[in-house]
Amino acid sequence: MSTPTSNTARKYRGKTKAGRNWKYDGDLAVIPLELGLSGDPAMLARLCQQWAACFSLERAIKNDARKRVRAFDEWKSGWRYRRLPKNQRGAACKTMQAHLGLSQDALTQAAYQHIEKSIHLRHYVTKAQALHHASAVWEATSRHLYPDRAGGYFGPPKVGSWWDFTRMVGRARSHTKPRVWETFRLMGSLQGHLNTYGTGIIAGKTVSEVRARAPSLTGTTLLDQPATMHAPATPMQREGGWWLYDGPLVVVFSGLPGGDLRLPVRLPSGAGSFDRLAHFLADKDSWHKIDLVRVRDRHAPAGWRFNAHLTVLKAGYRAPSTLERQAAVPTNRLAGIDANVSNIAAFSGPSRTTTDGDAGSLEVTIVKPDTATERAALKAARKTARTSAYLDRSRRAANRNQYELSKPQQARAERRATCGLPPKTVDVPKGRRVSTKAGRPLRAYRKDALTTGYRKARADHATATASTVARKKAAATSIAADLVAVHGNRWTTEDVSIAAWQHTWGKRLAVTTPGRILTALKREIEATGGTWQEIPTQATWLSQRCICGRREKKPLSMRWHSCPVCGLQADRDVLAAALATTVIVPDPNKPSMAFVDQSRLGALARRITAQQEERVRSTITLASPGGDGSRHRTASAGHNDSPGQPSPRQPRKGTPCRRKNSRQAPALRVPDL
Repeated sequence: MSTPTSNTARKYRGKTKAGRNWKYDGDLAVIPLELGLSGDPAMLARLCQQWAACFSLERAIKNDARKRVRAFDEWKSGWRYRRLPKNQRGAACKTMQAHLGLSQDALTQAAYQHIEKSIHLRHYVTKAQALHHASAVWEATSRHLYPDRAGGYFGPPKVGSWWDFTRMVGRARSHTKPRVWETFRLMGSLQGHLNTYGTGIIAGKTVSEVRARAPSLTGTTLLDQPATMHAPATPMQREGGWWLYDGPLVVVFSGLPGGDLRLPVRLPSGAGSFDRLAHFLADKDSWHKIDLVRVRDRHAPAGWRFNAHLTVLKAGYRAPSTLERQAAVPTNRLAGIDANVSNIAAFSGPSRTTTDGDAGSLEVTIVKPDTATERAALKAARKTARTSAYLDRSRRAANRNQYELSKPQQARAERRATCGLPPKTVDVPKGRRVSTKAGRPLRAYRKDALTTGYRKARADHATATASTVARKKAAATSIAADLVAVHGNRWTTEDVSIAAWQHTWGKRLAVTTPGRILTALKREIEATGGTWQEIPTQATWLSQRCICGRREKKPLSMRWHSCPVCGLQADRDVLAAALATTVIVPDPNKPSMAFVDQSRLGALARRITAQQEERVRSTITLASPGGDGSRHRTASAGHNDSPGQPSPRQPRKGTPCRRKNSRQAPALRVPDL
């Protein structure tokens, strides 16, 4: 363990002498900017060397923090701490933390000592950058030392591998002093980028003029950036240096012995994205911080794609069409939603009667995957299974000593030994990992030898998975926007555990993605200023109720509701969503106090009765995993479909298998509401 920092240690930073520190309580937004490094191998090599140096430095700081945390935990679990009175334990913990060096200043001193004692780190890392990495390590360490709002603690900071180190933190610029930006900083301007790479359509135009003409230039290319971009030369100090530079955008890191690190920025060239770029990049005073992030891509130079994440002091960008859509969201409707494994049902009605006494219209929307989506998901699952099998075989073949033989392989070896035959070499052992009695592997997986094909297959699989997740997220955002546009922004739903569903219906959830859709719906409701309430199922029993007040225990296989008292025939999920609109929560902080309001329930029953023949239902189809995540129009369903009684799913006769745990609903019929 490192020597504890004394009170007379060298001090590198102190309190500000200008008075109070600068504070900001407004909105923050982040925009990723692609770095074009394919045309400058020397600059790319320097960036990779700096990345390796920062990884070594952060790993050393994390090791110091882990040693100090381990010593503090041992002291806290010992008898000396337990024998202290409870009113003295807090002060004792602070004293021991100061003695062991568990503070941000102590970790900063440790980072400075690593740089001063090393030789290679001085060429690629500055002390200002070391301070930022020490602050990041201290943030993870403080989560282990101090409880969060819920009273929980996190584990000690993990060192992590080279592949997990994907971010180099930067220093925020000073907003009280001019020209103070210690590490990565964005130089140039959007106007300089236009003047250098602008096409003839926008030649000689300012940013405001191009922004005004951008809607009429849809489908055209505004920036003609070369395939291989070269960073501009470092300006002379007598000309003002980088602070007076007004050319194309470039990320600069100064203070290195080998000269400034200059990373050119490549902007998207489509006219549809220029308004968004102008929102973030037109005002240089709003630029706050730059972090460098890398994404694994084996087809890119050096195997990584590098981005600069720019934090700006303003809210995120919202397109004019988005603002118009959110402004037109109905606010006089109450909506309920019922999410299950196979589909999502939404129901809404007016929160109050209209002036002419009409009960108003009821809207029902069902979100479900279509046949093409299910086929694409099945194909993707098969491809994932093949990739996983290949990766497992490759790891076993490259590390045969770490795996045991399977029972058939052992039986074959015994037969050959009995017959006097020489033992046969097994290229791929199919048994379990060589482990201790407790089940812990004798050698960690990170120390295994991996082939080049294994690394390529793993990188391609990670890239494909990230692309699929991005498409599903875009589709969920589109579906949430459609739901809010139809049903308003006042929603109520049952508090369900989708993580618990994952153990039983994991494959089906990968197709319908109810959790992703609900998360996107929350964001859309928050953006429109609406309300989102989650009520416990034990307080309302929405899936077991009827509009007449009758309660009946229903198995999961029963997907159609048929009430023998009032004669209501309806889809079970749609009825649960409709009953959610009748729930009242007296205290939002205590959702367990929710109850079904009888007056709302009676009004709902009257509206359903009045609208039996004029019901409205729409269906939203989930985007296929192979699609681009574009928005799907709402397709109306037929009104003359008669409801039926679905038969429960039973195993085939004569098949010696148990009943499947499937919650796949039968063919959806028009709810008789």
